[in-house]
Formats: sequence, C-alpha cells, structure tokens
Amino acid sequence: MLSGAPAVLEAFAAQFADPDFVTYERTTASVELDQDEARAAEAGRWVATWRGAPALSGTYLAVWRKVTGQWVIESELYVTL
Repeated sequence: MLSGAPAVLEAFAAQFADPDFVTYERTTASVELDQDEARAAEAGRWVATWRGAPALSGTYLAVWRKVTGQWVIESELYVTL
C-alpha cells in the first residue's frame, strides 16, 4: 500500500525506469458526479504490462475534484485481482 504523494511518485518513477515496463491502461466503466458537479467518482478496470512477465490487472476507483474550474485527482485505489 502506498500512501502520500512522495511514496506514489517514487513507486511510479521506479516502474517507469524499468526497461521491461510497457504500459498502464485504465478502462473506465462509469463516472458519477455529485449534485454540485464539483466531485466525481470514476470506476473501471486497469492492466499493467511488462515484457517477459505476466500482466497485472484489477479494478480501480479514482476520485476527482474540480479546483478553479479544472479537474484534478484527489485519490485513487487500485485493487490487484
């Protein structure tokens, strides 16, 4: 489990530096807005691939928040299944 921006950045930097890393792909299944259209919940499936290794995949939930008219990610949860 990763918590906090520094830990997330460090983990992704290491994965992206791996020469066998290919891609992360999210496929959105749904997006729901709150009544004020200031927050949104995005849910779907994700897949991560590396050359010569089995793909990892599962479900995800991303929470978005509108800040000064622009959507930014507030939090994300990835479950490997």
